[in-house]
Amino acid sequence: ATALAVGQPVQEDRDVAEVEGRITAFSSPTEFVVNGLPVNASAASFPDGRAGLARGVEVEVRGSLRGGVLVADRVALEDDSDGPEPFELHGSIDSVNVVATRFVVRGVTVVWSAATRFDSGSATDIRAGRRVEVKGRLSADGLLIEATSVHVES
Repeated sequence: ATALAVGQPVQEDRDVAEVEGRITAFSSPTEFVVNGLPVNASAASFPDGRAGLARGVEVEVRGSLRGGVLVADRVALEDDSDGPEPFELHGSIDSVNVVATRFVVRGVTVVWSAATRFDSGSATDIRAGRRVEVKGRLSADGLLIEATSVHVES
């Protein structure tokens, strides 16, 4: 081999395609990623409206697959009546805002509170460059993770 690549396998074009899952990256209601699959929803119908779309929201997208992009003709919110599934995030802290009690790991903003359990120290251990394991839930606006527990590696 002269080169190796890691990533999503190339999807063949299809006239009918569907994906269900959480929005993992969100640029706008017409441009987002579900489970690693880019979605173009510029011509889609939104039976539940566009207002609820955000990172972490569960959706069902139907359309056609073109050049590795799901060209949506319908985007529907999935029922999350049991509440959002817990999130788990591992990585190094990119930045910290102690005043706002939040930090960023792998591009995801995590917020902590007095209810957050620090199982390896305390909030004073939160510093840029430290590796953490965070467990929590997606905030109501879908923009950040509300930490229920944080483990800071030494």
